[in-house]
Formats: sequence, C-alpha cells, structure tokens
Amino acid sequence: VELVEGASYLGQPLPFSLTTLIWIEVLVIGYIEFQRNAELDPEKRLYPGGYFDPLGLASDPEKIDNLKLAEIKHSRLAMIAFLIFGIQAAYTGKGPISFIASFNS
Repeated sequence: VELVEGASYLGQPLPFSLTTLIWIEVLVIGYIEFQRNAELDPEKRLYPGGYFDPLGLASDPEKIDNLKLAEIKHSRLAMIAFLIFGIQAAYTGKGPISFIASFNS
C-alpha cells in the first residue's frame, strides 16, 4: 500500500499526512480500548453506563435494557440495509447515492 503525502479528502487538503493520521487513529483507539479493558466490572466493559456516559443515558436499569435492545435492533436493520445496498449495486451497477440521484430525476 502506497501512502501519498499531501492527499485530500472531498477536495480539501488534509492537514496531516496519511501516515500521521493512521498513527493518531491507532493511538486514540488504543487508549480508548485500554481504558475500557482497565474496568474491572465486566458489565461496565460491555454495555452503556460504563466508564464513558457523560449524558447519564444509562442511569436507570430499565433504560439500560431498552438501550441494549435498541442497539441490537438498529444493528440488525443496518446489516439488512447494507445487504440491500450490495444487492442493488450488483444488479444495477450503481451505488446507493447514484441510485437515489437517478431515482429522483
């Protein structure tokens, strides 16, 4: 894989090289995962209401169960939508954005 210096994203130049951005991402995600794994309570490691909940969304046990169920439902819906995007792209040769653009015109 060749990393091009001075790359752009959506026509805008990136303030860092791609190599630097990859290292920033590795360090930030690594720190977050380290903090999550440092939690001793296994329940807090896996579900909302653990170390990072600044809005207090998971303060009530009933609300935690509703959030868990909503996360499962939304992820299943997202997987089905992604499957449909793939089938549509294979059948029409267009991605979802170009298909919507041609559908609306």
